[in-house]
Amino acid sequence: MEEQELFEAYLDESEDSSSGLYAIGGFMGKADVWRELEPKWLGCLPPGVSFFHASDCVTGNEEFEGMAEADRVAFWTSSRTYSLAESFGWSATR
Repeated sequence: MEEQELFEAYLDESEDSSSGLYAIGGFMGKADVWRELEPKWLGCLPPGVSFFHASDCVTGNEEFEGMAEADRVAFWTSSRTYSLAESFGWSATR
């Protein structure tokens, strides 16, 4: 029997209903790589935040509710977040 590999994906979507545009972006990789990355990523999240959703970070909704805008911006632009991506050989741009 041929060995099979399991892949996982983390995706996010965005839409502009007035123009009918819809976009999906994200990362896909082997499950064993995600097992290594996920604890590191969760360690980068601000206290009390268990998942990252870009629009919630920008608007201060859901798990980012009550977090000061300056703190959300600091997290969004954090070199620590970009360094984590680069440590896995990913290109990260600001």
